[in-house]
Amino acid sequence: MEWLAIILAAVLTGLSPAGLVLDQVVANRIRASLKDVEQLAVRIDNVPTTQILGGKIDRVRIASRGVYPIEGVRIEAIELETDALDVSLQRFRKGGKDAFVEALRQPAQLAIKLIINETDINQALESPKIKSQLQKLVNRLVPNQDDVQLQFALSNVHLEFLDNNRIRTEIKLQKANPENEDPALQGGSSNQPAANPALDLVLEAGLNVISGRTLQITDLTGSLNGRKLSTRLLSGFVEGLNQQLDLGRLEKKENILARILQLNITDSEITIATFIRVNPKETRGASRVP
Repeated sequence: MEWLAIILAAVLTGLSPAGLVLDQVVANRIRASLKDVEQLAVRIDNVPTTQILGGKIDRVRIASRGVYPIEGVRIEAIELETDALDVSLQRFRKGGKDAFVEALRQPAQLAIKLIINETDINQALESPKIKSQLQKLVNRLVPNQDDVQLQFALSNVHLEFLDNNRIRTEIKLQKANPENEDPALQGGSSNQPAANPALDLVLEAGLNVISGRTLQITDLTGSLNGRKLSTRLLSGFVEGLNQQLDLGRLEKKENILARILQLNITDSEITIATFIRVNPKETRGASRVP
């Protein structure tokens, strides 16, 4: 939705004296919103200047490769195509967090296709922002010891794409603040310093799309230092994640209807194609698509 707002703002300022909309102006605005992009092509279907000034655009198509939304995170390819857009320019110019949604006169519909390769994901896993989120998930998976919740710091994460829409993740952990623990709990004596061996956490799971609206983790298996993790622990972990992956949450909270049209994982990359519809604020929840 942020890109749609960028496109609209660029179109409004991209009118030449001759009344032509410059695709390059839109491309420059998009580049400015990203950390970097290696290749970017924008095509805005020709429409009368009076129609654009009235807040109407026939169609926008964007193709990009090597997209860096933030430092250290690369997406191999993003393709975006919109249907006709119709907005109130008066409301849009006022700005604000919900300016785009509140300015819509009719639903904004678009299709997005993402391609992410394995190498880029593993590099992204080293990003501090992503690593901090993974840290929270890991702490939920590691069992307690004598009813004490142990804390572990990520030292390395490696993700591997498998065929048949499966993913394998290997995580190496180090105990946080081991100097505060009783050495006896780690197999040592009270007269010896506590050891701080690495822990190897391995997870493997499948990804399925349910009714186009839910990305579901299935058949999760895991081991910690070669010992199988309990089914009960893994089931609770998966249940929480699957709730977060339900796109119906966007429809309820953000006025956005999203459907996954394609999910394909090979041994080198993942491809996701989605349909998104942003409803005008005044019709929130009033319309649906299958």
